[in-house]
Amino acid sequence: MLNFKPGQRVYHYLQMHRPGAIIELKKVKSKQWLTEGTAQDRLLAIVQHDDGETSSFWASDLRKED
Repeated sequence: MLNFKPGQRVYHYLQMHRPGAIIELKKVKSKQWLTEGTAQDRLLAIVQHDDGETSSFWASDLRKED
């Protein structure tokens, strides 16, 4: 798993033409139940795109910008 930090430049794997910077990271509790208990928390990243728009993406869907 990649360690994302606020201020890091990223893009969503389906929206490569819209890079941006992470402005906030939030842990979200998973609502999925497994046989051994609940799944671990998911990481939600709020990204400020270069065009000024803000979006929320799961951190697992983000890639580091080169």
